[in-house]
Order: sequence, then structure tokens, then C-alpha cells
Amino acid sequence: MPKQTTLTAESRQDDRGVWRIGESDIEDYIEEAYRRTAERIAAGELVDEGDAE
Repeated sequence: MPKQTTLTAESRQDDRGVWRIGESDIEDYIEEAYRRTAERIAAGELVDEGDAE
């Protein structure tokens, strides 16, 4: 199951309902997405279409 994104003090919703996300939050999210993708590739769940030629 995917890890839940944790909101920190840097993440908040403004008075218009627009989320403001801190730089470290987005960096953590991207790092986690890369990690999950690498795991799926290693498990054979994803195929690199660039190698399919």
C-alpha cells in the first residue's frame, strides 16, 4: 500500500482553498515516488519501454 503523504508545518491551505506545499514536502514526495518506481521495476512489474526496441 502506498505511503500516506504527511503534511508538515510547510503544507497548508490558504483562505482560497489553495494548498501551499513546502519545498521539502515536494522533494520528499518525489523521492518516495522514485523509490516505489525502482521497486516495481526491480520486481518486474514495470518494463522500460526504451529497451523494447
